[in-house]
Amino acid sequence: MTREIDTGNPEEVRAILEGLSLVRLVFVDMFGAVRSCQIPTARLLHDVHPKLNFDGSAIEGRTRLLEEDMLLVPDFSTLISRGNAHTGHAVGMAFCTVETPDGEAWPVDPRTALIRTCQEVSGLANRWTASAELEFYILQPDLLPVDGGGYYSDLEGVGTSICRAVADTLHTLGLSISGMHHEAGPGQYEIDLPALDPVALSDAIILTKQIIAEEVAAHSLRVTFSARPLTDEPGSGLHLHQHIDDAPVTPFLSPDAEAIMAGILKHAKGLTALAAPTANSYKRLHAGPEAPGMVIWAHANRSALLRVGMSTEGVPSMEFRAADPSCNPYLLVAGLLAVEAAGLSSGGNPGKPVEEEPTGFDPTAAKIAPKPLPRNLDEALDALSDDEVLCDAFDNRLLNRLIEGSRGEIDAANQRVSSDDVDVYPQ
Repeated sequence: MTREIDTGNPEEVRAILEGLSLVRLVFVDMFGAVRSCQIPTARLLHDVHPKLNFDGSAIEGRTRLLEEDMLLVPDFSTLISRGNAHTGHAVGMAFCTVETPDGEAWPVDPRTALIRTCQEVSGLANRWTASAELEFYILQPDLLPVDGGGYYSDLEGVGTSICRAVADTLHTLGLSISGMHHEAGPGQYEIDLPALDPVALSDAIILTKQIIAEEVAAHSLRVTFSARPLTDEPGSGLHLHQHIDDAPVTPFLSPDAEAIMAGILKHAKGLTALAAPTANSYKRLHAGPEAPGMVIWAHANRSALLRVGMSTEGVPSMEFRAADPSCNPYLLVAGLLAVEAAGLSSGGNPGKPVEEEPTGFDPTAAKIAPKPLPRNLDEALDALSDDEVLCDAFDNRLLNRLIEGSRGEIDAANQRVSSDDVDVYPQ
């Protein structure tokens, strides 16, 4: 999210900071977890272009090993002010990038990695925006859904009240949502974010998840952004409706739109590791008509990876459907831009759409058998490791630590014992 702040004007930045008691400096580790440190505003008032020492190994998240001296650099174009309910003081928040001690951008930082990708494929990134559909479940303390509503239920209850409060808070922070509604599962909701540029969209997704989590906690409830938290209920997605200036997608695909879609389809398997980054993610994919399972595109087929149609804002879009809310949006958007730029460079063609029949989608009936998306995280990580375009898009250290940490999650999930081990296999 970008505020209308002239960061080149020290006096304007200083005037905003003087109204704050503390500033929360936010960054995201490579697995998408939000990290932060809070510092007194007085420290920033002495230098409106600060670079603060911190332990850069925090970026590595659960794979953290040795401490590394790095510099946290606030992006004051993202500076927002929020009241603290406990103290009554105004607290600022700003997203940050990371630099090495000698002042070089550190590409292991996901936000820095996305900024670098935008610079490398600026011809595409400068005309790329996307809106987002963020789905999530609100649960009671006993992990049962907070309500029994269904798709577009006109339900007045605590879930609806929470979503309204989230929308109001985001509006005061400069981010007005496009809409919100009850999703298909009980206690499942969707909040729609407007079309934004790559970095602003990623910031907005992180901010929205934080506001949702805070509002839910204030009601002594729980929120989950897990891809599929409930066995018998629909999963939660993070659908991105991409818009490319001068690359219309309706009523006919432009050559650029065809090439961009071909790039996504060609690199879909490796991209899935960034879009669906947890073992649980694959309990959503292939789970039914609401989630994609095939490397195909369509206009109406919900099992397709890409859907060409209208976004929530009524604008033609290329909807990427494989992502879920557990993903790191900076890495996902960087990966999308990289494969789309590769598609533009090679001038590929996505082929014909594969539509769903009224009786349901049958992949065996397609004239050309479509390829399935990865069935599990292990398979997706293998595809990511083998994808030269995606490997070239990221720093080796970031990619290696990401894959290493994800393999560790797979090992832990494989060793975890659940009630199914007793109920399904009684003998």
